[in-house]
Amino acid sequence: MTAGFTVIALALGATGAGVVIDRVAIVAGNQVIKDSDITRDIRITSFLNQEKPDFTPNTRRASAHRLVDQLFIRNEIEAGQYPVAPPESDVERLLAHTSRERLSEYGISEEELKQHVQWQLSVLRFIELRFRPSVSVSDDDIQRYRRDHPNVNGKDRSEIEETIVGERVNQNFYAWLDRRRKELKIGYREEDLR
Repeated sequence: MTAGFTVIALALGATGAGVVIDRVAIVAGNQVIKDSDITRDIRITSFLNQEKPDFTPNTRRASAHRLVDQLFIRNEIEAGQYPVAPPESDVERLLAHTSRERLSEYGISEEELKQHVQWQLSVLRFIELRFRPSVSVSDDDIQRYRRDHPNVNGKDRSEIEETIVGERVNQNFYAWLDRRRKELKIGYREEDLR
């Protein structure tokens, strides 16, 4: 009886510390988003927006949705072998305009910030490579835009065309994300993330 009690006591002692390393917050297909991923995203986004980190359910939900979208983008980048890694100089140029003095206040490291900025640039390059080639703008599109936006009379054709292309690239990108969300089973482990 004493040997059995000792085994139970040792087993409880090993797990009784109550240390939670991390929790699975979302399962998207066969990929996992952890609670710490959501917390990190909120901290870095708040830092870049120069806002106080907000961990309310609405903010956590918005972060969770961003991270699910990022899973789709990462998978597409890997499947399509898109050359999206930005040059180190682009990352450094963006970081040069970012005050890093307050990183510790937000609970993030300089490396985490750098990875986040690098990822943001990669996403922008992916969107450009993946969705821009399918967009075309006709003369009728230019005329319609001028008619619908009378305040652009001073803009030349190339500026208007670039605006239309940008709008259509965004529309195609968000439509693609919507399709991906509908195609993949997403399991939320925390009710407030839905």
